[in-house]
Amino acid sequence: MTTNNRLIDQTKIDLIDTIVKRLKHVVGHLQIRNWLEQFDYSEWDLALKVLNGLEYFDENDLFQLFDTGLKDIHKKINDFERAWEISLKTAPGDSKIKQVEKRNARNLRRKGHNEVQILPLGNNGKSGSHMLYYILHAPFFKKSNFQILDNKEKIIVNNFDNFLHLILVDDFLGSGDSAYKYINNEIYPILDELGVHKVRIYLLCSFFMEGAKKNITKNAYYNTIQIIGTPRIPAFSPTGSPFGYRPSMVKVREFCYKYGKGLYKVTDYDAKSPITTDYPLGYKNTQSLIVFAHTVPNNTLPIFWSIAKGWNPLFPRVIFARLKDKVNLNKESRIWISMANKLGRFSFFKKNTYSDKNIKLICYIRLLKMGTVGTVISQKIGISLFEMEEIIEDGISRKILKNHRTLTNKGQAMYDLVMRKRPRISSGSTVMKDDIVYIPKVFRGRT
Repeated sequence: MTTNNRLIDQTKIDLIDTIVKRLKHVVGHLQIRNWLEQFDYSEWDLALKVLNGLEYFDENDLFQLFDTGLKDIHKKINDFERAWEISLKTAPGDSKIKQVEKRNARNLRRKGHNEVQILPLGNNGKSGSHMLYYILHAPFFKKSNFQILDNKEKIIVNNFDNFLHLILVDDFLGSGDSAYKYINNEIYPILDELGVHKVRIYLLCSFFMEGAKKNITKNAYYNTIQIIGTPRIPAFSPTGSPFGYRPSMVKVREFCYKYGKGLYKVTDYDAKSPITTDYPLGYKNTQSLIVFAHTVPNNTLPIFWSIAKGWNPLFPRVIFARLKDKVNLNKESRIWISMANKLGRFSFFKKNTYSDKNIKLICYIRLLKMGTVGTVISQKIGISLFEMEEIIEDGISRKILKNHRTLTNKGQAMYDLVMRKRPRISSGSTVMKDDIVYIPKVFRGRT
């Protein structure tokens, strides 16, 4: 490690400017400077080079990616079913029995295929379940006949003579291990018990590593699985690395490996004797360079997200996982509701003032205005995404919310007025930690 306050030249400052803009200002100059201080000063150019290769994706990006993915799947389903219907046409050599079977199957097909069913990849609380938020609000989903199921036990089959189209959703496929294991151990037994033999599975994600695709294809029970997402290659791939040709790439890889050692270790407790493996370049050496607004995959280089060994990360994963004290959030929401009513200009919360529904709605609005992404809001409030959708619909019906991300003019006026009046009305009460707001003199380059 190096000492603080190293000089930084204009070239580095300009590069940091570019990086801050490309990362959509989620980190600033000071954070990057503090992160740099952990490396040897002579290696700052390498640190900035690898940081410049990082990709950050916010909520808008995910909405677009999942919407595009749903359209792609819809086309694939239609193309497959057209081809299947053509294959059901009788041929001159078909026996009368076979002709009758084909005719019956074709008639059933024309009555409509099974509804396309969407499931999170993994159990509740995993990243797949949070991705349903983006599916629910994807424009294409709203006009499709696709059906979302919140757990695998709700899989239904209306017609065993037609294919069941099952979409499993996750944010990112890194190694592919969790995907094929979930399909083999959780999905296959249910479909087998239901007697479903005609099934096509689509893995819908934002991005997937090429290694994950090979792993899933090799190990998954079903051989017709299709991965719908944008492919990515390892950061230090011999071909196509963002860090240039091999001599340049190897130098960056050795740098990341040196500082990544010990930052991410995984212990396999299923082995006869527990085995701990160090992954300095991400889980199973995935070498990912992806960060999301709601989390950081453990496949991404640990120098960006680990807190092990006192490391100071740019995107700590624990921040995304650490939930606020729900009791404190509820208490503060009660104060907000009381203030809105005292102001006397709004009737949003007059009925059943401190009901569970009102408190959750205020919690949602407060977290939304703090810039919290939808998938994290549900975690902080402690509700499922489907319960959160009910809250959003309630807010829209009361004309507080315009949609899932925007307040109406009246809703915004209420929020602004409470924010302005809050210190005076709540004088004498305990000030919540979140009420202490630091306003920098310069933000995103503006004064």
